[in-house]
Amino acid sequence: MANENLDKQPGSTTTTARRSVKRSLTVYDDLQREIMLGVLPPMATIVEMDIAERFGCSQSTVREALIALSNDGLVERRSHRGTFVADARADDAHEMIRIRRDIEARSMVRVLRRFGSLLKSELSETIDNMKAAAMQDDVYQVTLYDRAFHLNLFDAADLPSVRPMLQRCLIHNHRFKILNSGSQRDLYETAVRHEAILDALAEGNAKKATAAIAHHVTTIAEFGPDITEEEE
Repeated sequence: MANENLDKQPGSTTTTARRSVKRSLTVYDDLQREIMLGVLPPMATIVEMDIAERFGCSQSTVREALIALSNDGLVERRSHRGTFVADARADDAHEMIRIRRDIEARSMVRVLRRFGSLLKSELSETIDNMKAAAMQDDVYQVTLYDRAFHLNLFDAADLPSVRPMLQRCLIHNHRFKILNSGSQRDLYETAVRHEAILDALAEGNAKKATAAIAHHVTTIAEFGPDITEEEE
């Protein structure tokens, strides 16, 4: 579940290059986790030298990780001012919910053309892993499996240019939810809510699947109860 921007770099065939990418992934993963959980709060300053010292790596390695985080919208790199953790505003979160709803709901017809036993099995396994993480009260791991479920499902729509938009929306929706849900979150219920989507897809009913994914996205408790009510 590492960032795709760091997974492969054309021409990086030497041992040194591979080590650099691996270290960048470590820095990226750790910083993303801390930003998502609020350990690094919104608008906090990130000093490349301090991060490099912490991870025992070069500043160029840290820079690679920060560029990937910037692509996710989790940090802002401002010329001559440094790098800051991105803000987590409710207005942005609500707009991303709407964008995400439209992207995922509109993809369901295309998804059903490719939906089969293999994808169903993969998605079911992801839900099970999400439940296991929920039982361990591991909120960050739950969000990773949550993202994996939605991105794996969307991949069946074969819209690769749209995928990064969905990925960014997922990251910011989950971050906002974590930062604002406090002790009221029900991680296991979060996992179970995905089963209705899978059931609708298994029936092969495009209308029902579209309604299921739209309802799932727009009825996240911390945003709701249902943002579509605001639009009516």
